[in-house]
Amino acid sequence: MNSRELGNLGEKIACQYLGKKGYRILNTNFKRKWGEIDVV
Repeated sequence: MNSRELGNLGEKIACQYLGKKGYRILNTNFKRKWGEIDVV
């Protein structure tokens, strides 16, 4: 598993965890010219 795959897996696990806690995921990998937010 390379670092990109590991990062994607981590984001997926984080989204599943947050969803189980009642959070609603609005977007992933939200990009703007000043940077990126992985989970919104």
